[in-house]
Amino acid sequence: MKWIRKSAENGNLMARIGLAKFLSSDDVDKDLVNYMEAYAWYAVLNDEISMKKISLKLKPDELEQAKKLSKEYIDKYRNNK
Repeated sequence: MKWIRKSAENGNLMARIGLAKFLSSDDVDKDLVNYMEAYAWYAVLNDEISMKKISLKLKPDELEQAKKLSKEYIDKYRNNK
C-alpha cells in the first residue's frame, strides 16, 4: 500500500486508479476503506461517476470534508502527471 500511494502521489495513473478503487472497495478490511480519500483521488482523476457512487456512502458532513480534501488533492496532485 505504501508504494502504491507513493506512486499515485508521483503521478502514476494506474496507481491512482488502483488506490482509489482499493480505498473504496467493499471487499477489503473495513479498517483500510477510506471513502473520503477515495473520493479525493477520483476527483484528481476527474472521475465524476465514481465520485457520485462514493458520495452515496458518505454522510453529509463527510461529503463536505471529502470535497475539501478533493480540492487539496487536485491542487497538489492533478498537475503531477
